[in-house]
Amino acid sequence: MVYTYAFLPHARCVSVGMLPNEPPAEVDPDMTEKEKEELDMKEGMKYQRRVAHAPDCIIPGSVEEEINSELQDDRRLKSSVVSRIIGRIENWYRENGYAVAQVVRFSQPGWVRGNEIVFEVDEGHIGNLDIKFEDSLGNACEGKTNVKLIERALAEEEVAIGQPYNMKALQRVVQNLDSLNIFSRIGITPERDETNGGAVSLQIVVQEPHDYQWSDVQTKWNVVRRPLSLPTIVRIPPGATISFGKRNIKGLNRSFEGNLTFNNFLNPQDDVDFKFEYTHPYLDGIDNPRNRKFQAVCFNSRKLSPVFRGGPHSIDIPIWVDRQGIKATITEVNFKQTP
Repeated sequence: MVYTYAFLPHARCVSVGMLPNEPPAEVDPDMTEKEKEELDMKEGMKYQRRVAHAPDCIIPGSVEEEINSELQDDRRLKSSVVSRIIGRIENWYRENGYAVAQVVRFSQPGWVRGNEIVFEVDEGHIGNLDIKFEDSLGNACEGKTNVKLIERALAEEEVAIGQPYNMKALQRVVQNLDSLNIFSRIGITPERDETNGGAVSLQIVVQEPHDYQWSDVQTKWNVVRRPLSLPTIVRIPPGATISFGKRNIKGLNRSFEGNLTFNNFLNPQDDVDFKFEYTHPYLDGIDNPRNRKFQAVCFNSRKLSPVFRGGPHSIDIPIWVDRQGIKATITEVNFKQTP
């Protein structure tokens, strides 16, 4: 099939996924030729208003330039060329993660004034976004995590109602949420919602661990292996390490953890090593776009002094140097904005 235009056609891609569907005009078989011409003119004007108010696609100008380079030879456009152009447009969307975008129609000669050939693209905009918490059995439940934390991760990748569905962006969202280490499962289900003009309905399902706090005690004995004898325990009272912590405090991914180490668990006295760490992300608030994190560490350390040494014939007496300290830092992450 060949489409003949009055001028050399110039391609333009418009996004029609969010535009309301307009039913086709009813044609009465008993209409006169004049009435048919008036109906065609009316439908043509309605189509022109539709594409005139349609927003441009997110497809870059370089792709449109490639398309227009194929349209500069002849006013007659073969269907094979149209199919190739449609394939080029849809391939760009697939390569960039827009898995459901498709060309739904193109303007034929006489539909649009001038030399434009309009390719209407349904970019698969998100019409509904639902966040749901489930327990380990798959039943809906109330989550411990603040929903705004998940919404923030979505906003950082521009996943929102009215934005085109992008599979790669959602994969990054899952990776970012998984890196928080507060969810045991993250699932995303996209569906076409025919009741909403074919928009994408997106459901995000997360599961949380049974508990966000933990504690652990580990004991140890020093064992010495002597020649021609069985290994023996140097000291009966064991050493021990006590670890504890809590994650996702107040549902905002704040955490506190610590550990205590004793050389003699039954009589700790002064041989206690400790480290406590508190992490507070979103220091400026979960709704603030700034991404600053506060972190405080309280610790001690114990080392043999390299300074206090005896003479060449004296016996070194171990002198320990204890240090205690607090370290606080504020770090900020800046996200590169994509054009």
